[in-house]
Amino acid sequence: MAFEPALTYFRFNPSSKLFERTDDPADATLAEDAQVLGPVNAVKALLAVARDGQWTVGLPLPASKAPGAIPAYHLKEIVTAKGVYTYDDTKQEYTYKSHYRLATEAKERRDEYWRQVDEKEYQRRKEAYELGTNRLGALAAYFGGRWMWW
Repeated sequence: MAFEPALTYFRFNPSSKLFERTDDPADATLAEDAQVLGPVNAVKALLAVARDGQWTVGLPLPASKAPGAIPAYHLKEIVTAKGVYTYDDTKQEYTYKSHYRLATEAKERRDEYWRQVDEKEYQRRKEAYELGTNRLGALAAYFGGRWMWW
């Protein structure tokens, strides 16, 4: 009949690339809502960034069932209201992109895609027109003379 907290806090250790379980959630009162996306599932969480730059993530795990450490690559993305932190396997660190930057990059990719689609459509219509006019030019000798066949 003991009380067990529903959140377990993990502090990111950049040298070991692990989120290590901690009993002292520094700056957890200033945490912001986040969603953690892993290789398989997504879960709501809390993300607190301390003044010294340390991250503390609160995950909905009972303390009795929580592991001692979680590898950073298990938390692929941490999505907050301000932006997205994405774990890069090659660099083994998190990169941050704001939602505005993500939307701008997506718009640029979408614009480039539609520019290519429009270019293909233009080329297809141009070739169809050229083929049609070439056929008429080839037949002009039969229909454009002085003596008409009809």
